[in-house]
Amino acid sequence: MRARMCARESKVFAPFRQAGRQDTPGEGMGLAYVQTLVRRHGGRIWCESELGVGTTFTFTIPNHVNSGGSYV
Repeated sequence: MRARMCARESKVFAPFRQAGRQDTPGEGMGLAYVQTLVRRHGGRIWCESELGVGTTFTFTIPNHVNSGGSYV
């Protein structure tokens, strides 16, 4: 089975949302925090999911800053 990309504005990144079992403890803020941190550092985050196998979250963050103080 082929993996499918999660939607860019996927609900899994929305605050107070939980995917999967609803009886799992937590507030549903983890991925929202991660997405905010990654974006603030000039990166991006996405996920690929395969039914019955699981979901892989991947992110990139630039490793250097240009002369203007912003990430490249």
